[in-house]
Amino acid sequence: EKLNVSRLAGKCQCSAASIHKFCRRLGFDDFRTMKAQMKLTMDVRRGQLEHHMNWTKEEDVLKRISALSYGDTDIGLFAKTAAEINRMIHESPRVILLGAGFPEALTLHYQEDMIMMHKTVYSVPVGYKLTMPADVFDSTVLVISLTGRIIDYFQHQFIELTRRNPNVVMISGKTSFSQLNDSIKILPLAIEGDNEDANTLLVEVMRYMKYMYYMTYGGC
Repeated sequence: EKLNVSRLAGKCQCSAASIHKFCRRLGFDDFRTMKAQMKLTMDVRRGQLEHHMNWTKEEDVLKRISALSYGDTDIGLFAKTAAEINRMIHESPRVILLGAGFPEALTLHYQEDMIMMHKTVYSVPVGYKLTMPADVFDSTVLVISLTGRIIDYFQHQFIELTRRNPNVVMISGKTSFSQLNDSIKILPLAIEGDNEDANTLLVEVMRYMKYMYYMTYGGC
């Protein structure tokens, strides 16, 4: 709100003219126009988030999670574990999500809404190699892996991660990771393989996580 072009230019160690030129390259008339559009976008996203949260009901999301789960699921334990993870997230400076391409992509709405709730969140899609971000050891790390294969592929990196960081959470259909530090927290997904039901369950789990974070720690 209080940022003007002179202050921004000073922080960037350039001239106000350079800032305006950059804004024009992005399609705006000047910095003021870009700032107004950014504020409008933020206001729209804030209204969208509030609308979604007002229409979301905890019991409805839990029912969908239960219906999508394979076999018996202790919903009470799930909710308790989710609350513990949200507390970790609230107390952490940032959240990093690690996951294979498609499961990681299913968390994008979660990431966007958590950012609107003033929590720094970013994701690292994992392909044929995994490079841990520099700030991974002092963050809450959510590892998204429906089958748990990501741990087998990058075992050495995750052993080092869980040895140095007590705030690592596995969101996975696999519930035992004996090779990792005991401090790891697991939010189990009751799934039968890597299929459409498992993908939908992950979406509902992330919906529940962000809704309960919104209700517990405040909105945007």
